[in-house]
Amino acid sequence: MINPMDFLANLKQMQAGIDTLKQELNKITETGEAGAGMVKVTIDGNMNFLSVDIDPSLLNSESKEILQTLIISAANAAMDNIRKAVSSATEQQMMRYNA
Repeated sequence: MINPMDFLANLKQMQAGIDTLKQELNKITETGEAGAGMVKVTIDGNMNFLSVDIDPSLLNSESKEILQTLIISAANAAMDNIRKAVSSATEQQMMRYNA
């Protein structure tokens, strides 16, 4: 039979771990690049876009479609990078909890 006090203690410990993980995710940032670094997109561990950096040479009306494609590519690369970083942070937090 499960002891309610042990269950509550474990629940509090898990909540503390979740809170710690949330704080760690706020600190993680990743950048994705496209066009050999001509477009860069940075996002955080909560999947918020923080910045978009565009090489000035792309800022003319003739390169609009290229620019759109590069922004999408850079954003997707940043999302890939942040998913890996978040997964790693989550695994580390779970190992701390299970230790």
